Amino acid sequence: MTALPPAAPAPAPLEQVVYVSAATRPLARGELLALLAESRANNAAAEVTGMLLHVEGAFMQALEGPGPALDETMTRIRRDPRHDGVTLLAREAVAERGFADWSMALGDVSRAEARSTPGLSDFLAAVESAATPPADLARRLLASFRRSNHRYLVSA
Repeated sequence: MTALPPAAPAPAPLEQVVYVSAATRPLARGELLALLAESRANNAAAEVTGMLLHVEGAFMQALEGPGPALDETMTRIRRDPRHDGVTLLAREAVAERGFADWSMALGDVSRAEARSTPGLSDFLAAVESAATPPADLARRLLASFRRSNHRYLVSA
């Protein structure tokens, strides 16, 4: 009788986290684009996807992936000298990813620049067309940040 190979472990369940933070100092456009490239590489290696929003020194980010990878990512963010006042707003299990790729939206990005820069999004400039708010909590929080820029949630 031939033994069956051991079954592959089941993938870790997906979770989403949403946090806000403040930049410790003003970040130039080049620094933000470097942050984009660095984050895309780190998150791809950790199988983490999401979206980072930045407006006038305020960050909001939604991340999704396996719980242990999110824990490591949040630890890295809390240690990052560019962030201060990292505040977790939500953490929940999700059935599927809401973000196909990791991207970043800046408060002053043009649609043309967003289209020509990999990973850059015009999310903050986009106008909501849906009559009803998004179903998932992460997208509702991101949309709220877009509408009102929740800098008051960020304690610098």
